[in-house]
Amino acid sequence: MRHARELLGAHWRQLDPHVSVGELDHIEESLAELRGSSRKDEAAAYHCYWTKHPNRSLGGLAIGDIPEEPFNACAAHQVCAGISSKMLHQLQHGDPLLTESGEVSHVRWCTPLIKLHDKSLLCPFARAVGLLATAFRLLGNSSTTHSYAPELVKQANMEVAAFASGDGAGREAWASQWPLWQVLARLQLRLDLVSDPVAGSPGATVLPRLQKAVGFDDEAWRLLLNELNAVSSEASVPLPLRERVRCTSGSSCVAEFFGRLHGMLFSSEKLPLRDQIFTFNQDAILPELMLRSKRMDFNDEKELEYDWKGMVQEIKARMETGEEISYEEEIQSLVPKEHPLQVDRLQLAHFILEVRDLIVAEGPLRRCLEWDQPFLLVRAFTGLCRFIDIYSYSEPNPSEPRMGLPGRNEYKSGTIHYWGDMERPENFSVDAGSMDLILCPFIFEHVARPWKAIRTLAGALRPGGFVVWAAPMFQRYHGSPHDYYRYTPNGVKALADEAGLEVIKLYSPGDLSLVNGVLMGMLMPYWSMEHVLREAELMEKDNAPRHPLNVFALLRKPGSRPDIW
Repeated sequence: MRHARELLGAHWRQLDPHVSVGELDHIEESLAELRGSSRKDEAAAYHCYWTKHPNRSLGGLAIGDIPEEPFNACAAHQVCAGISSKMLHQLQHGDPLLTESGEVSHVRWCTPLIKLHDKSLLCPFARAVGLLATAFRLLGNSSTTHSYAPELVKQANMEVAAFASGDGAGREAWASQWPLWQVLARLQLRLDLVSDPVAGSPGATVLPRLQKAVGFDDEAWRLLLNELNAVSSEASVPLPLRERVRCTSGSSCVAEFFGRLHGMLFSSEKLPLRDQIFTFNQDAILPELMLRSKRMDFNDEKELEYDWKGMVQEIKARMETGEEISYEEEIQSLVPKEHPLQVDRLQLAHFILEVRDLIVAEGPLRRCLEWDQPFLLVRAFTGLCRFIDIYSYSEPNPSEPRMGLPGRNEYKSGTIHYWGDMERPENFSVDAGSMDLILCPFIFEHVARPWKAIRTLAGALRPGGFVVWAAPMFQRYHGSPHDYYRYTPNGVKALADEAGLEVIKLYSPGDLSLVNGVLMGMLMPYWSMEHVLREAELMEKDNAPRHPLNVFALLRKPGSRPDIW
């Protein structure tokens, strides 16, 4: 009643200026008095009736001793939901239709009369909603119309018709807010689903639990099944597969079904779900992505302007006050919300937090360098690096002689913005032996000569300095402007050995389901954080995971870090 009052207060007064907030209080008090009553004469104010439910159990706990007249006793009890015949007419309270059982249950439905001035105002649709909800529950557990109880719907119709035949200002507003229309719509959708010649066929609706598990409402489920019907008329699996390959167990049939459906959906261009990087404005997942993004248009490629100074001040203030944040909050702060590859960036953020203490344990960090923008350095290493520098890769281009040439710009704060070509040490522009930490995530797949580039990075480190390195093992082509390589964990080790760097830590998260899903466009909302960050166990005779989405490495230059900060 309180919720109805909050929703209806303003709307009710618009339709009926004679009803005030005080009168709504009076309605609520009248309802409370009726509910608090347990005497039989006052129980008559509840207009009760009963529905019988074979093979259904009543939920909740038993109420008191077993009465001699259970129906009257339940009608007079303020919290009684019904009677369980299996418990010798035990009174129960709680959800009346929980599970299937061998008992017979009788459920009580009541509608109170509410006094408003000298008139009795019937709270109109509680009983109708209960009837429709019961019909929906019965139908929702079946794939056919055999469980449909039209008598319940007919009774609900009579309740509404009786109310509609009366008069009284304000009733239309009241009626519009009750969940009657929502329940009725859901019942209609379910009827349409099980009655449809395609969607309602036994083979298509034998899995109501599957519909519930994937979170499809009846409208979405019907659209799905009709689309699958259309696909099956346009595409099919190869004839030898259909005729000669037979599954022999439930698990093998599930796998075979998925494989064949996968092929049919691709051949009919229903898959993939979406591009791994670019999302169309009509995509159903876009609202979820934009909740995490600052972009008004998710396909706007313009880089967002970060307030780096503000970010640094915010983090320093938190450090000075000793304010702690949870792991979940910190890892999310290391994921650029506008970046399309949220799965990859979440794995990178986790790796940064895993290795940060190892990096800091070596001693003070003087100069730290990050590619393109200092997002991770600012978020994870503010107060740990004396100077935070930026590097922009300038790839040589025959049509533009200045591209690839080294350069730098030093700011008053001491920060340096470098640019150049790390495949050519003479064009790298970063002074040799000047860096304690270089963050180089998702760069080396775009480098044509990675063995030269890794040696250049090693040369820029001071003794005891670190490179945080990351690259994909599975990802679609994404030239920026070029895309050359994918890396296995052993490939990273080979690169490190080429440059004389020690491999301090390797991290190769992902499994076949994650790789397949991400490549088909299943972005972050499809996965739990635990799944995204988990490393698969090694298979027998393997020395690295078989299907990591990305490979991360912490590489160290031998020697001790100088104390000069």
